[in-house]
Amino acid sequence: MFIMSIAIASALFQGTAPTVQWGGANSGVNQTRIQLVTDAEMLKEVWQFTHGDSIAGLPQINFDRCRVVLACRGREMNVQRVTAMEIDQVQQETILTIDAEQSSRVDGNPPEETTAWGLFIIPMMPELVRVRVDVSQDRDGEPQWETIAILGHDANQRQRGGEQAGRQDSRFGEPGPRSSSHSEISQEFEDHLERMRRPFTKKLAQPPHYFISHGYDERWSRAIKLGIDVARDYLGNHGPVQVYIVGQEDDELSDPAHRDAIAETFCKVHNAGSDQPMEDCLSRDGQEMTQKAIDGETEAFMTMAMDADPPTAELVFINAHTMGGEEMMPTRSIHEYTHVYQKSFEFTPTWMMEGGAEFLACHLGEQHGWGDRDQTMEWYARQLDQVEDLEYTISDMEEIETAMPDVARWHRELAYDAGAWAVAFAISKSPSRSISQYYRSFYPMVDEMGWQAALCQYTRMDNIDSFYEGFESLSQQPLADRLAMLGTLKD
Repeated sequence: MFIMSIAIASALFQGTAPTVQWGGANSGVNQTRIQLVTDAEMLKEVWQFTHGDSIAGLPQINFDRCRVVLACRGREMNVQRVTAMEIDQVQQETILTIDAEQSSRVDGNPPEETTAWGLFIIPMMPELVRVRVDVSQDRDGEPQWETIAILGHDANQRQRGGEQAGRQDSRFGEPGPRSSSHSEISQEFEDHLERMRRPFTKKLAQPPHYFISHGYDERWSRAIKLGIDVARDYLGNHGPVQVYIVGQEDDELSDPAHRDAIAETFCKVHNAGSDQPMEDCLSRDGQEMTQKAIDGETEAFMTMAMDADPPTAELVFINAHTMGGEEMMPTRSIHEYTHVYQKSFEFTPTWMMEGGAEFLACHLGEQHGWGDRDQTMEWYARQLDQVEDLEYTISDMEEIETAMPDVARWHRELAYDAGAWAVAFAISKSPSRSISQYYRSFYPMVDEMGWQAALCQYTRMDNIDSFYEGFESLSQQPLADRLAMLGTLKD
C-alpha cells in the first residue's frame, strides 16, 4: 500500500490545484457521481468501484487531517480523466473547481466511450464543499461558474447540484446519452432548497429547552437566556427551540464522558427522524460543538432538526464568554431567536433574514442597555463605505445557498451590514415607520402574498426593482443623512 504522510495529506494550497489527486478514463461508473469521502472504509469502497473491484494501490490517508472528493463523469466520449483545477476557501466554504474536457483523438482512431473519474484530497475545513465547473465556451475568456454539487455535514451528506438546474455543461454537468444523473442531482438540490425555504416553527406555549455544558460559568447562560426572553416578549413565543450553550474557559470540557454526553444530547434532537445512523452523528456532528469550544472558536448560529417530529430550531452558542461580555451577549441571542420567529413564515431573502435579525438586536439591545443602536448601524455603514471592490448589492444576496462564490464571499457585508440598513430603509418607507409593526405585521403579509409583493405593499413601492434602486440611492447619501433616517423610526 502507498502510505501517505501527514505532511503530504495536509499540503492543500488555496488558489492552486490539490497537490495529490488520482484519476483515469474508465471507472465503470455510468452516471455522474460527486461524493465526499470522510473515512478509510468509504475510501476503500470508492477505490474498488473505480478500479474494477481491486484495492491495489489504495492510498492510506489520515482522515483526521483531510477529506477526499470523488468525481465520476459518467458515460461520455473521449474524456480521459476528471481533474481538480483549483481549491480555494471563500467565507465558510471550500471551493473545488474540477474539469472533465474531451480530449482530441489522433486521426484514424475512432471515438472512445469513457467513464472518467477523479479523486482529490481537500482540507477538513471549511466543512461545506462547493464543487463547481466553468461552463463558458471560451476557455481563454472570463469563467462562468456553475455549482454541480454541495457536500458536507451542513448539506446532510447529500449530493446537491446545479445552481441553474436547466443549464447544460458540455464538459461535466450534462450526463452522457444514457445517464440522467445530473438532472437527478439538480432535482435533489432543488428539493433540499424547497425544504429549507418552508416554515418549520410556529407560535406555541412551550418555552425553549436549554442544555448548558458542564462547569460553564452561569453568567454566560444567564446573558443568553436574557436576550432570548427579551426577543420572546417582543415577537411572541415560537418554536420548538432547543438551545445549546457550550464553552470552555479553563478545562471544563476535558472529561471525555462529558463530551460524549454533549454529543448524545445534541444527536437525540438533531438526528431524530434522520436516516443518518446515530453512531455517525455521535462521532461527527455531535462532537463538533465541543471540539470547536476546545479549539477556542466562537460561534452563534441557528440550525434545525428538520426530520424531527415536530421540526425543531436549534440555537447554538459556542464560547459565549468571548462574545463581548455580559453587556453585549444578549444581543447575539436576540439575533438568533429572531430567526426562530422568521422561520414561522414563508421564505424571505437572506439579506432580510440576517439584516432583520441584526437590526432588531441593535434596537432591543439599546432599549435594555446593551449597546447603542445608531452607533452600531453607523459602524455597519462605515464598514460598507470602506470596502473598495464590492461590486454586488443586496439584490444579489437573496439566497446564500445558491449564491455564486464571488457573491458568497460578501455574505457578511451584504446580508448583515447592508441587510440591517435595508430593513431600516423598508421600515422608513412604511406608513407607520414603526419597528414593531414591521416585525409583527409584515411577516404575516409574506404568508399571504410572498415576500416581494409584501415588501412592495409595505413600502408603497411599485416593484422590487424600485425598492432596490431606492435603497441603493440611500446608500450613496452622506452618512449623516442615513443616520438621520434612523431618527425618524419609532418602536
